[in-house]
Amino acid sequence: MLHSPCGKYHYRHNRNIKKANINDVLAFLDRDGNDKDYAREIEFLLKQCKNLSVRSSASNKVIGYKISGLGESASTQTFKWNKRDNSVITVENFYIEKYGIELEYPSLPVVTMRNGSFLPMEFLGVEPVRVKRITDEQRAMVCQKSSLNPSDYYQSIISVRNNTEEQYFENDPFIAAWNLQIDPKMHITSARIIPPPKIIYNSRYQVSPQSCLPQSVWKNTNTEFYNPASFPSLWAMINLSSTMTEQACLEFCKNLRNIAYERGIDCPAPFYAEYNLQQQYSVDQLIIALQDMMRENNDCKFFLVILPENSDASDRSYGEIKKLCELENGFGIVTQMIQVGKKPWNYSKLNNLLLKINTKLNGINSILDVPEVIKSFFERGHHIMYVGIDLSHGAPGLSRGRSTVAVVASADDVPSRYFKEVYLQERPADTRRESWEYVVDMKQIMKSLIMQYYEKHQNHPPKAIVIYR
Repeated sequence: MLHSPCGKYHYRHNRNIKKANINDVLAFLDRDGNDKDYAREIEFLLKQCKNLSVRSSASNKVIGYKISGLGESASTQTFKWNKRDNSVITVENFYIEKYGIELEYPSLPVVTMRNGSFLPMEFLGVEPVRVKRITDEQRAMVCQKSSLNPSDYYQSIISVRNNTEEQYFENDPFIAAWNLQIDPKMHITSARIIPPPKIIYNSRYQVSPQSCLPQSVWKNTNTEFYNPASFPSLWAMINLSSTMTEQACLEFCKNLRNIAYERGIDCPAPFYAEYNLQQQYSVDQLIIALQDMMRENNDCKFFLVILPENSDASDRSYGEIKKLCELENGFGIVTQMIQVGKKPWNYSKLNNLLLKINTKLNGINSILDVPEVIKSFFERGHHIMYVGIDLSHGAPGLSRGRSTVAVVASADDVPSRYFKEVYLQERPADTRRESWEYVVDMKQIMKSLIMQYYEKHQNHPPKAIVIYR
C-alpha cells in the first residue's frame, strides 16, 4: 500500500520508507474514515492481488486459494453458515465461534476467493511463485532500484573485493588448488569505438562522419522528415489542465502546426475539447464523455492530451485514456500526452514533440546509411526475428533472492518496433549468492514472442530466430 493513491500522498516526504505502517493501511482501507478515496484504494489493491495464489493458515492445515475480489470489512461482511440452518453470520463472528479466534483487524476488507469463500486478510500468505510476469509500473520500479551509475557499480565491486569477511580470495581453497591469483585492481579495457554511420534526414540534408560538425549539436530541426507522416484530417486536442485556457491551447496548436509544416507535415486545425477534472468531471466521467465524443466522430484518429497538474489525476487519466484509445479493446486512436510545465513551450520542445508524433503516425524521422555489408545483412532480415535476452541480479553484495529477466524481439525490420517480455524469477536457495545466468521459463517467453510475431505478420511465423545473449 506504499504505492497506492493514499500511500503516495501520505509518504510523499518520506522517500526512505520501504513498507507502509499497518495503522496507516487501516486508515486507508477504512470506508467510514476514508470515504473520499476508499474506492480508489480498493481498486488499487484489487489490481495488485487479483488472481494471486495465497494460502490460509487459520485452520489446522494450510489451504491454497486464488483471489477473485474484495468484499466488505470482516465485521460487516455476512454469509450463510450451513451449520446454523442458513442463518446469516459475519466473518468476524464466524471465526470467533468456529475457531475461537478474535480478529486483530476486523475493519479490513475480506478477500473473496474463486470458490465463493471469504477470508480475513490477516490469515493469508502469498503462495511462493517461481516466475511472475510484472506490470509496466513494477518494471519501472525494478529498473530504478537495480540500476547503478558505472562509478557506483565500480565502487560496489571494489568494496566487495576489499572486504575480507565477504570475499577473501587469498584463502579460497579452489583458487589455491588451481594456482590462481586475483588482482585487487580492476582491469580497465579501452572500448572499441565504431565509426558513426551517415544520418539521412531527407534528400537535401545528410550528416556524415566527414561533416566535421561539433559533437552533440543538432542542425536538422528545420528540415523535413525523411518520411513525414500523413496527419489525420480530424484530430482532437483534449485539455484536462486547470491552468491552460482555450486561447493558450489554440496558440499552442498554431505554433505546433507551423513547425510541423517546416518538417513536411500538413497538420490541419484540431477539434478542441476541455474537461476540468477538479470541478466538473471525475476520471470515470471523462472516459464516458470521450467515448460519446468518439462515437459521434468515428473518423477522429489522433488525440493530443494536455494532462492535469495534479499528479494523481494525471496518472489515472493517462492510464485510462491509453487503455480506452490504444489497447487491444480500445478505439484504435493514437494518443500523445503532454504535461504543462513552468517553462513555456518553445521551438525546441515543440520540435521534440513532433519527433514523437511523426513516428506514432507511421512517419520516419531519419534513416541511417550503413556500410553495404551491414545493409545487405539486414535487407535479408524480413521474417527473421532478432531476440535479445538479459538478466539483472542487482549490485554485488545484495541478498536479493529474485532476478529480473528481460527478453525483447524485433517485430519487423524497423528497429523501434519490438515485442517485450519482462519477468521476475526466483533463484534456488543454493544459488542465492551467485549470479544465476539461467532463464527459468524461457519456453513460455519465446512462445509468447513468437505468437505476437505470428499475429502481426498475418499468421506467418518467423523463418529464423537470431538470439543475442
